[in-house]
Amino acid sequence: MFTPPIGFGLAVENNLDCCTWFLMRLKESLEEAREVSFITNIDDVVSSCIDHVFPNLYHVYNSKTMLIYMHTRGVTRKTFEPLF
Repeated sequence: MFTPPIGFGLAVENNLDCCTWFLMRLKESLEEAREVSFITNIDDVVSSCIDHVFPNLYHVYNSKTMLIYMHTRGVTRKTFEPLF
């Protein structure tokens, strides 16, 4: 059976307490057997909250953010872009 995805956004304040509170409420509202994945921007606060509240779930970064991140680390777009 197909279950459509749920999309949420964090907009109030990007800090550890707000993110943790939001994710705890999300976890309470989800069914135990539901598969959950997170796709986020590269953000240490959100990523650490996800890893803390949902330690065993699938968490990846979006591709645009990854390209920007790799570019700031000196990897050229020509080298990295074919991986997508």
